[in-house]
Amino acid sequence: MMFSIVIPTRARPDTLRHALRTVLAQTDGDFEVIVHESGDDPATAATVAEFDDPRVRFFKTGEPMRMTENWERALAHVRGDYVLFIGDDDGLLPDACAIAREILNAKPGFVLSWLPASYFWPRYFDPEMANWVSATSGTELACTLKDSHSILRLAYRFVAGYSDLPMIYNAFVPRTLVERVRSLRGRYFVGSGPDVTSGLANLYFTDHYLHSNRPLSINAASHHSTGHAMIRSGNAEMQARALATAFGDYPVHPTLVPSYHWTLAFANEMLLAKQEFFPSDELQLDYVRMFEEAARTASEVPSQYDLAVAACRAIAQKNGIKFDESHLLPREPLPKTSRRDRREVQSDNLFIELDGTARGLGNVFDATRALAEQLPPAVGSKFGAEVEQVREIGFFRDQPVTLDFSRGGNGALLLGPGWSVIEPWGVWSIGTRAELAFPIAGGSGGSLTLHLIGSVFSPPRKVSLCVKLGTRILAERQLIANESRLAIELPAIEIETSNLVRKLEIIIGISEAKTPMEAGVCPDPRRVGFGLERVVLQMGRGQPGRFGAASRIFRRIVSGVRESTD
Repeated sequence: MMFSIVIPTRARPDTLRHALRTVLAQTDGDFEVIVHESGDDPATAATVAEFDDPRVRFFKTGEPMRMTENWERALAHVRGDYVLFIGDDDGLLPDACAIAREILNAKPGFVLSWLPASYFWPRYFDPEMANWVSATSGTELACTLKDSHSILRLAYRFVAGYSDLPMIYNAFVPRTLVERVRSLRGRYFVGSGPDVTSGLANLYFTDHYLHSNRPLSINAASHHSTGHAMIRSGNAEMQARALATAFGDYPVHPTLVPSYHWTLAFANEMLLAKQEFFPSDELQLDYVRMFEEAARTASEVPSQYDLAVAACRAIAQKNGIKFDESHLLPREPLPKTSRRDRREVQSDNLFIELDGTARGLGNVFDATRALAEQLPPAVGSKFGAEVEQVREIGFFRDQPVTLDFSRGGNGALLLGPGWSVIEPWGVWSIGTRAELAFPIAGGSGGSLTLHLIGSVFSPPRKVSLCVKLGTRILAERQLIANESRLAIELPAIEIETSNLVRKLEIIIGISEAKTPMEAGVCPDPRRVGFGLERVVLQMGRGQPGRFGAASRIFRRIVSGVRESTD
C-alpha cells in the first residue's frame, strides 16, 4: 500500500473515534491505519472495534509508556511506502491521500510536508479559542522543493520555527528514510517531543523535501492535549498530569534547565536531536536568539512569566551568556487576535476562519468537512524550487547582487543576531540592534556600493548603520526615518582584493519605540524596528560611487529620510 497513517493514543476514545473517522473517509483508500495504544484501555479497544475495517490495525503496549517510546514502537508495524502520524484528536482532510498520491507519483521519494490547519475542540481549556477552525492555503495547489540543510540551520538560529519543520506529524515521510535513520542511529524518535525531533531528523538526513501550499491535515487541541497542557495552560495540576502520563522521565540537555516555556522546550528538543542524530556537525544552537524569543513570549502565559524569566537567567549563568532583559514585555496577558468567520483571498493566499459553534461543529471530523468545503479545488499541482540560499557572495562583471529576505528569498542564512522569524515579505529587527554578516568570496575587491530596502515601524525613528570588515570600520551613517518606507544608499566603500573569504558586517541600530501591541496596531508583542526586505550590493572597478540604472531607481524611492544632526 502507499500510505501508513499512525494514530498513537492513550485512553482517549472520545476523540480517537473522530480522528479515525477522518482517516477512513479518505477519497483514496490505498492506506492502512495503525492505532497504537500506550497501555491497555478497554474503552479504546472497543472504539477501534466499532469500525470493523480491515485497514485498521490495533496494537497496545500493555503497560503505559513515554510518548516517544510509544511512537517508536508504532513504527515497527508500518507497511506503507509513506508514513504519517496524527494525534488522537487530530484529523485528515478528505482528499489528503488523493492529493499526496498525485504529488508523490510525480515526485517520488521525497518527504511531502504542509502547514496544517488548526482546530480547538469545544472543551479546550481556553473558551475564547474553543471550537474555532483556521487555515491558510494557496488559491492553486503548488509544491516547492526546499533545501533541507538551509532550513535546519535556520531552525537552530530561531529564524525558522516549529511550523517550518517537515515533521512526520505534518508530512508523508518515505518509509525508506525512517528505516535509514533507525539503522544509523538505532531509533527514529528521540527526546520528549517526537514531532519536533522527527522534523530535525528529516532535515538532516535529506537534501531536499517538498512543501505543499495546501493543508492536508488539521492539528487539533482538545482537553486531552498534552503539549497544550504543559506549554499553554499555565495550570500546575494539568502540567503535572501531562508530564506523568505522556513524558515520564523528561530529559533535559546539560546546557539548559527544565522549563515549560515553549521556546526553551523547543530548544531542548533541538539540542537532544543534535546530540543523537548529528553530534559531530558544526551546527550550533543560537542561545542569544533563543533568549530573545523567550523574552518576547514570556508573557504569553502570564502565570509562567516569573518561571520563564528565572529559567533564562539560570541558562545564561550556566553558559556564561548574557540574557538581555530589555526584550521582556510586562507580565500582563497578551491581547488575543479577534476572530471572525471569514474566507478571504489576498494575492495568491486564502485565509479561512470558521466559527465552529455558529456552524454546529462538535468534533474534528466536523471540522475537516467544514474546512474542505471552503478550500479551492485541488486540480493538478504546480512544482517549483525554492531559491538557493546565499552562503558566499561573489561578484561577476560589475553585476549587482540582490539578497532577498522574504520567506521565499535567498538571504536568510546571512542574518545575524537581532532578527525575528522570516515572514512572507521580509524580516523585522527586534530591539535596538541587528546584524548582517556577508561572506565576500575570495578574489573580490573594488568599489562596493550597498543599498538596503525596507521599512521602519512607527516613524520617526533614528537609524544608524556601521559597516565593518574584520575589526576595521569602513563606513558609518546616521539618519532619521520620517516615513515608514526606507531605502538607504551608502557611499562607495573601497574593498582591497583578497583571495580569502572575508566577512562584511552591517550593524543596524534603531531607536526604541512602542510595540505594535502597545501602539494599538495589532496584538504583536515584538519590539520591531527595521523591516528588511532586500539588500543590493555591487562591486565596481574604477568607478567608485556609480551604480548605474539601479542607483537612479533607488534614489527615486528614498523618501522620508534625512541625515541626523544629533
